[in-house]
Amino acid sequence: MAANLALDTHVYLKSVHFAGIPFFTIQPGRELSHKEHYTTAAAGFNSQHITNEWLLTTHPDLKDEDEPFLKGMANFNFWLTIGYAACAFAHYGPEERDTKGIADSLAGASARWGR
Repeated sequence: MAANLALDTHVYLKSVHFAGIPFFTIQPGRELSHKEHYTTAAAGFNSQHITNEWLLTTHPDLKDEDEPFLKGMANFNFWLTIGYAACAFAHYGPEERDTKGIADSLAGASARWGR
């Protein structure tokens, strides 16, 4: 969201359904340049990793703690990573996924091989 606000993209929320799972995405309200698209998609993708770093740094023994919300965050991020990888290798998934946005914003990029 911070990247979108910094680029003044006039965001809105869009409902997305994938494999029977409803979720939402933050969409820009205007056409983005390749650089802007890369910036916003990478920010979304990297926020997951920043959250993981915070979780693992502040709660190194999370598995032994009584923190269901934090454990849920960790599980969600783990399975989201697995889902990103599976979608990339299968060439399947919603158009709005961050990894596809990153790849699409690079000329000739492939989400499967990360080029």
